[in-house]
Amino acid sequence: DSDSEAEDDEIKDSDAVFLSGRTEEDFSCLEVHVYDAEAGTLYVHHDVTLPAFPLAVEWCTMGTGGNADSFAAVGTFEPVIEIWDLDVMDPMEPVMSLGAKPRAEKKKKKKKQQQRQQEASKPELADGSHADAVMSLSWARHSPTVLASGSADATVKLWDLNAGVCAMTLSHHADKVAAVAWHGAELAVLLTGSDDGTLAVRDARAEAVGASFAVGAKVEAACWDPSTPTTALAAGEDGALVAFDIRSAAAPLWTFSPHGGKGVPAVSFSRSYRGLLATGSVDGTVALWDAAAGAPTPVASKALAVGQIYALAFDAGPGGATIAAGGSGGSLALWDAQED
Repeated sequence: DSDSEAEDDEIKDSDAVFLSGRTEEDFSCLEVHVYDAEAGTLYVHHDVTLPAFPLAVEWCTMGTGGNADSFAAVGTFEPVIEIWDLDVMDPMEPVMSLGAKPRAEKKKKKKKQQQRQQEASKPELADGSHADAVMSLSWARHSPTVLASGSADATVKLWDLNAGVCAMTLSHHADKVAAVAWHGAELAVLLTGSDDGTLAVRDARAEAVGASFAVGAKVEAACWDPSTPTTALAAGEDGALVAFDIRSAAAPLWTFSPHGGKGVPAVSFSRSYRGLLATGSVDGTVALWDAAAGAPTPVASKALAVGQIYALAFDAGPGGATIAAGGSGGSLALWDAQED
């Protein structure tokens, strides 16, 4: 009945919400997953049809206090970044398309999701847009009107979400930019990783090139250690995880292969537990490590049966120890690390 449907649609404060991009044959979508810890259930709350294969998904919010709304920024093989309103169950179009010229007003007609995707025309690019696929995204939580994007065109762009325009273009890399990550405490400090084999730290307030570190392989993922603000990590295509002290361009703090040389496309630190690091590998496993005292030591490892792991994240809520991981199998799996 309508009451039970309304209850199913409601997301409780105690629920954990995860976003994932999924593609099956010619159909691509953004899925909003809800994990009800009390009931122990994970389900797709709703999905959003996408015009192209998703490469990067980033949650963001606009507004203040109780009036803040939830959105998702999506990067695909197209140069345009779409911003979708997550509070709308069946949106016809994104609320914003960064890098695209505004479409001419058209009479809207209800279409099935697959029809909307197949019939969508490519947008005309605006000045300041990327010229190739958008591979990575990072929303500035301390400056919520700013979104960073890394592209196959070898540039990093900073977007003004209020105006919907590119505010700055950074061209310090020589190849595809597969990773971007804002610092958790330093408002304007951005970490970028590239296929050119370098990890770079940039200050968004300055045009000058910042520090650069040689990783030794194409960078697949990068992140900051929230418990040690001067430490940045890069995961290379060769399966090695490398840590740097951004204050020094000397040798890495440590280097090790968490999955025996297999590729590591995903890394994430817990915000709740000091030094707790998760790595996701093409070998199909997610591993937990204690990196609080330096080089990581093993904590636990688990095969999540989702194929090769391409993305993972800790629950961002207080005390969150639940890890969500997505892979080549096209599904999302959860692991409550507190159980192991």
